Amino acid sequence: MNQASIINEFSKVPLLPYYVYVLLNPLKNNKPFYVGKGTGNRVKEHERDIQVLLNDEKRKFEQQEQELEQEPELEQEVNAHDSIFQRSKHREDQNKIMSEKQEEIKALLEAGVSPLQVILGRYETEDEAYAVEAALIHLVFGYENLTNIANGHGYKFLRTKNEYDYIVDHTKKQEDIPERKGIDIEQTIRSNEYRDQKILALTEAGAYELLAELHNALTESGFNWRNFTNQGDKYFHPGESNGYLAVIVRIGEIDFNVQFTKKKTFSIQFIYTPIKPKNIIGANNLALERLTQVQRASLKISLGKPKAGNKYSWILPEGRFKFTSIKGLIAELREIKRVIETDTPRANNIDLT
Repeated sequence: MNQASIINEFSKVPLLPYYVYVLLNPLKNNKPFYVGKGTGNRVKEHERDIQVLLNDEKRKFEQQEQELEQEPELEQEVNAHDSIFQRSKHREDQNKIMSEKQEEIKALLEAGVSPLQVILGRYETEDEAYAVEAALIHLVFGYENLTNIANGHGYKFLRTKNEYDYIVDHTKKQEDIPERKGIDIEQTIRSNEYRDQKILALTEAGAYELLAELHNALTESGFNWRNFTNQGDKYFHPGESNGYLAVIVRIGEIDFNVQFTKKKTFSIQFIYTPIKPKNIIGANNLALERLTQVQRASLKISLGKPKAGNKYSWILPEGRFKFTSIKGLIAELREIKRVIETDTPRANNIDLT
């Protein structure tokens, strides 16, 4: 056998193009905090992106310091204060737009360590990789234990880790296993006829005209509102096909969902933004952080149990937050705005009719 034959006999097999990976936190006993699907160098890009942000922040800081050194002493003192404020504001703004995953990587890099990047498997097709990614997120690690925002392709047809753990811990017979729609039994899908009926009912009731009036009233009253146009907003829309029209009203850093049906009765919900809580405990903690107990006491309100995958909570008492007029709705929104922005006690005898 000649040398060329030996080389051919032991030639390398190329890596399959698609892979699934997990990021581990070495400061938390290698706890997995993110699962992803990628090709090429995708697994390394998460750390690289945050490193670019940190380097940019360092460069801007050094540039500001150099500018201060070149200014007169009096101006230097004034500008030093401004510079400190600007740097603090920059960090605050940066943290606001960072995802939970990015914040975890940033904390690791600032501690002088990197996340561990583990490729768990490779696949010939993207569909295979997507399927394994979703299984890892929901069945193996648990979506609520990760920083992933996306659930993964086909996640609705997977049992979650909590569901699987429940089966292991509580079932002894086959008939004890809870049936799951899309896995054990067929799902019922609404027809276009159902959607068309809901939209027709809204139209006949003049709901779309009322929505336009609401837009104008919110604008004239100085409220910051939007029609579910921001990335991720659609997640919180109750759905025209379900018979609802709605807008998001932002007060301070809190988003409220103002919605109504063909009956033209407005209601207000507290939305768990800017991040999506993964469980009820996380939702409650996030709500307390953004709508404090002091503010709730001033408004004489409480929040109901987080619903619809921890999307929102009803504001309680529920009867007080049902409005048959835009005037009453705006009055309550103004009071919420006043308390959130000033933390002053609630005024008495406000007309909410």
